[in-house]
Amino acid sequence: MKAVNIKSLLWIVSLFSVVAFGALAQATSAQVEPPKMKFNWPSSGTVKVVESVLKKNRRARTAYDLQLNTDKDNNLLVTYDNFRFLYIEGVDISHPEIFKQLAPVLALTAAAPGYKVDSAGTLVGVVGLYNMVERLSNMDLVKKNMDEQKRAGVLAMLKNPQLLEVMETKAASNWHAWVSLLVDFPDEDEVGAIYKLKTESVAFGQVIPFDLTYERMAVTDPKHKGLVKMLIESKSDNSAIIEAAGTFVKNMMKQSGQSQQEIDEMVFESADQRTIVEILTDPLTLRPIMVKVETVLDMQIKGEKANRQIEEHKYDFTWPASR
Repeated sequence: MKAVNIKSLLWIVSLFSVVAFGALAQATSAQVEPPKMKFNWPSSGTVKVVESVLKKNRRARTAYDLQLNTDKDNNLLVTYDNFRFLYIEGVDISHPEIFKQLAPVLALTAAAPGYKVDSAGTLVGVVGLYNMVERLSNMDLVKKNMDEQKRAGVLAMLKNPQLLEVMETKAASNWHAWVSLLVDFPDEDEVGAIYKLKTESVAFGQVIPFDLTYERMAVTDPKHKGLVKMLIESKSDNSAIIEAAGTFVKNMMKQSGQSQQEIDEMVFESADQRTIVEILTDPLTLRPIMVKVETVLDMQIKGEKANRQIEEHKYDFTWPASR
């Protein structure tokens, strides 16, 4: 089989992203319905975020701003700004030559899509995705390091509607982890309470059944009094993941010019995706203080060794002072 970086492709596009919740009727047996967590972010201002990442066994830390504004329909617009690297394991980012090499990455990161959100905290859409794709297609890495045939294949793949849909899902995953998982969720005080429900998520461009488990954790730090800490685990339907991943990768291989024989030889024997989200947030506003997301993806491609990818993201938020 001709060399194709399937594993990297899979990891880029696969990330937990809940898009539908279903009823939470089984979450509580109380006759009186408990209060629910509600969304109430500022309509303008700047939120400071520090993101710590573990990816491919290397740690890094970045900082950026979330700019909050409203559009003519009173939707909240959340956009990324002022990206900078704070730390990359094994790399002296203060060295001028290293900083120069990181410039294209910063330029691409600066084009990260933002979010349009309604007054309830529901994601209306991702904004700026095509701007990011345009920047990616014009990066020197694509222009200078590929011949015309390969570059044409990459550009065609980037414009593939299925890949754009997957990229949109991945772009939205932060919002789902920060906010969507807890919108209208029961706000009860019982530490250790566990809620289970079945839902649907998007993975590899297809709707996949997932099991969600919520657990209310204790908040022990006095400075976090009044906040809620939740641990949420998402587990995929393995057979559905296998089918979705196989369909997606075969489509991408076809788009990039792989032969039909190579496409037919690409067979997924097993797949398993699990995500754990830890959230510390204000139940009255769903303004998070800390969110940690760990995704584990196990894949077995026929004829290759089993592959496990582990990715962690931890987000620490600093909110503007109330006016």
